[in-house]
Amino acid sequence: MRWLKNLFFSTLKILSAVILTPLACGLSAALYISVAQYFNITTLLPFLLGFGLYLLIYAILQQPIRTYIFTHELVHVIWVLIFGGKVKDFRMGKRGGSVKVSKTNFIIELAPYLFPLYCIISILVYFMAGLFIDVKPYWKVMSFVVGFFWAFHFTITAYVLTKEQTDFRGPGVVLSLVIVYIFNVIILALIICFLSDSVSFKTYAVNSIDKALICYKALYSTCYKIWMESIKWLENIKQCFWLAG
Repeated sequence: MRWLKNLFFSTLKILSAVILTPLACGLSAALYISVAQYFNITTLLPFLLGFGLYLLIYAILQQPIRTYIFTHELVHVIWVLIFGGKVKDFRMGKRGGSVKVSKTNFIIELAPYLFPLYCIISILVYFMAGLFIDVKPYWKVMSFVVGFFWAFHFTITAYVLTKEQTDFRGPGVVLSLVIVYIFNVIILALIICFLSDSVSFKTYAVNSIDKALICYKALYSTCYKIWMESIKWLENIKQCFWLAG
């Protein structure tokens, strides 16, 4: 019966991925519309320059694997602590790392692919510094740094997704990829809205809902047509057997 249980959960994970796919499409379409309509090159130029600088460094030096490994395992640790778990062991080597924890869930397993740690730290440092000094003159510097670290998160995540990841065993590969994509689109939208004075997250959210609903309607229509065609096909088979009998 174990194979039946595995089949059930595997099917459930794939169905969940299919259900979330229209949401991913809606979020992506809304992000494109928001950037295309309200894009302000002056505001986002430091972010783009930081992004481009990291891509240049990556093209020359390739991925900083050891830095990523440390960041990857550290994010696991942070989310284990957030969920009230305990870290039993933390190891890091040249080619990989591992963390032994007292509890886990799909958020903890996927956290390194979902949350750009250095981007979040950069923004938090900026706001914390604002409690003591006037940080407005350093806005472009912060935007540049966020763009640099977003490029780090983006490229290294894209790179490791091409490799076999044990973190995906729980949620499943297909569902994990969809969740990672959705989270990264939302976080990128948040960053752009945060850095730009012309892009509103409220507008982005409304556009996301509208586009997602269109995608869900299309999915429903397609599934309904497939279902009706399947019924007709089964009826034809039934009549063939009836006539043969």
